[in-house]
Amino acid sequence: MLKPIELQAQEPAVPEQNEILSDTDPMKPRYGIAFAEAMGSSLLLLGINRFIRNADYSYISFDSMGNNITSPWVWDQDEFSVNQLGHPYQGSFYYIAGRSNGLNFWTSTALTAANSTLWELLMETETPSINDIITTTAGGISLGETFHRMYVVLDDMPYPLRFFKIIFSPFDALNDALFGKPERGPGYSSLYLDETYFSTGAGLFLSRMDQQRNDEDDISMFSMFLDLNIVYGDPYTLRAAVPYQNFEVYARFNFAYPSYSIDLFSNGDLYTLGLWGNSRYDSALSLNLHYDFIFGSLINFSAHSLGLGYKTHNQLSDNWDLSFKLHTNWVFLGASEYIPIWYGDIYYEDPDAEHRNYDFSIGTGIKTYFNIRNPLIGTFNISLMAYFLHTIDGAVPENGSPGFSLIGTGNVSYEREIVSRWYFGLMASGYLKYGHYSYSPDIFETTRNYTVFVKKRF
Repeated sequence: MLKPIELQAQEPAVPEQNEILSDTDPMKPRYGIAFAEAMGSSLLLLGINRFIRNADYSYISFDSMGNNITSPWVWDQDEFSVNQLGHPYQGSFYYIAGRSNGLNFWTSTALTAANSTLWELLMETETPSINDIITTTAGGISLGETFHRMYVVLDDMPYPLRFFKIIFSPFDALNDALFGKPERGPGYSSLYLDETYFSTGAGLFLSRMDQQRNDEDDISMFSMFLDLNIVYGDPYTLRAAVPYQNFEVYARFNFAYPSYSIDLFSNGDLYTLGLWGNSRYDSALSLNLHYDFIFGSLINFSAHSLGLGYKTHNQLSDNWDLSFKLHTNWVFLGASEYIPIWYGDIYYEDPDAEHRNYDFSIGTGIKTYFNIRNPLIGTFNISLMAYFLHTIDGAVPENGSPGFSLIGTGNVSYEREIVSRWYFGLMASGYLKYGHYSYSPDIFETTRNYTVFVKKRF
């Protein structure tokens, strides 16, 4: 009989089905140290910006602080990588400063929001930014809780893998060294090994970009990729009030010269309700926080969202096994490139000033995953994601236009085990964007990637 691989039988223990948890760590919270470490990370970043990068906005003064405190907040003009990658990563340091000092999810969230606000008001000369406080807080939670829990998971791994702990969470490593390794409560899981894997492969990358771009952005080229999929905690049987008792992260690096992209799609359970189940069937309903982005030479997209998830695993027979996941989301802040500005001949009154070439948006999203497998025939996988985004009034970039966009991505694959936990497979993946604007030409773009791959399931 084909059964899903069980979680590691290692400490920290995995909660039993239908057990509701109320706390994660029995250690006494160190609130003062948590705040000091979070502020310390801000001061370190300020020092790098001022003394190494010599950034104009780092030359703060009491006058700049007073102006920021009294000024209305704006949608800033920073480049995509700073706003959609840099700020979430900055927020993860604030968040982990809390978690590594015994604060729970919610107090660490408050610490992240507080330090993000202090950064905007006191540590830049630029006007405080609405989008920055959202991405620093929401992205900091998503990355921070993931990094913190991966730090704990790696603690039970062989020694070569333990060296990655400090990369995931420097504050956890620092506080373990200063105060000793804390006792962990029952709110920590281990990896769900049946859906945790890495894979690599090569194939053919094809793109059909909008005519408003340069001709060289239509590409037919040999491509390579590296994937990592992490599933933490049992997605199907869990019932827990502790956030991120289950989370999933899919990361991919694509390279097809001269094109490249870094993709990340993640979601973490804020609350999980195990529904019903038996020896062959399990299902769960969850409230999830999502942080997704694609950052590359052709595609730039980001979405922070909140939504409901439904997950089910069904042992159809002794040989057939099916799993299905569905997420429906409210995107409270999205972003994607605005092609007429990126590639158009745009005139600015102040050409030396920074001008944002992407929009901010809100909307809805859906993610669905389908997997069916048979030990003799192989495994079929389908994953599809779609986002319908509407530009936020007041956040339209200069020389831009209000409008909406439909963005979709997904892949279909087949794989078969060739030797213990190693698989060989074929995959077709793609991306689509349709943009409709009030005062600019519409755009339509697609990419496709056909690959062969080797996958290692843990």
